[in-house]
Amino acid sequence: MVPFDINVDVFEDFRGMVSRESVVKIVDNVLGLVSPDTKAKIDVIIADDCTVRRLNKEYRGLDENTDVLAFSSTLEGKFYGDIDKIRDFGDDSDFVLPPGEKELLGEIVISFLQAERQAVSSGHLIDREIALLLTHGVLHLLGYDHLDPNDEKVMKLVELEAMNSLDDLN
Repeated sequence: MVPFDINVDVFEDFRGMVSRESVVKIVDNVLGLVSPDTKAKIDVIIADDCTVRRLNKEYRGLDENTDVLAFSSTLEGKFYGDIDKIRDFGDDSDFVLPPGEKELLGEIVISFLQAERQAVSSGHLIDREIALLLTHGVLHLLGYDHLDPNDEKVMKLVELEAMNSLDDLN
């Protein structure tokens, strides 16, 4: 049994286009490959452009469409907007989980419509694009980044390995 707890929420408009089972399979694959000892929960949301753009603006300070957002429960991201407009969420006290409860590694939010546009542009199926975005999001939750060229090279190699291993499962 895989120690990962993956919650998937697909906006109603995209149900039937993205299966919960395929999302779980992809996330399980990446976690099992990159961090098999992680005993955590991940929430995945397949949303629309408006929702993802609003989240991008609110939490990253970027008022623009994007394909995937990864919100880590343990790692800080970069805010690109006006620092004076950030809400103060109070002190950073540690939250104590109930016994046996897995820690939330984070949330991945994907814009289905942006993924669809990118799939068309890249000449591959939407399922492949969603798999790539999920892989990318999970890697961000695990601490991988691509701001520095060397880090980007490492992240791309791990993405490729994860995508190839997913191909081997099919």
